[in-house]
Amino acid sequence: MSSMSLAEAKTKRTIVERRKRLIELWNLFDVVQSRIEVLENQDSSNKNKDELCAQHEQHRANFESIYFSWISRCESLLEHFDQRNLRISSIP
Repeated sequence: MSSMSLAEAKTKRTIVERRKRLIELWNLFDVVQSRIEVLENQDSSNKNKDELCAQHEQHRANFESIYFSWISRCESLLEHFDQRNLRISSIP
């Protein structure tokens, strides 16, 4: 039997679900951003391809920065729950 309280278990489940959703959003962003890049590169009215490429790289970098920050936070919180539960369960 786990020594984690009901509130802690609910919070941990919430973090796990949010982490899953973050991963889904990452995959969706990658698909959509890639499609945008292809369409804009095919558009003959876009004359400055270098500037366009730099903008796309910046969008990706911004999203990645936020994404990895939140994923890291989720992982840290989950490690906290696991370590706390391990310490409590090892008390005789």
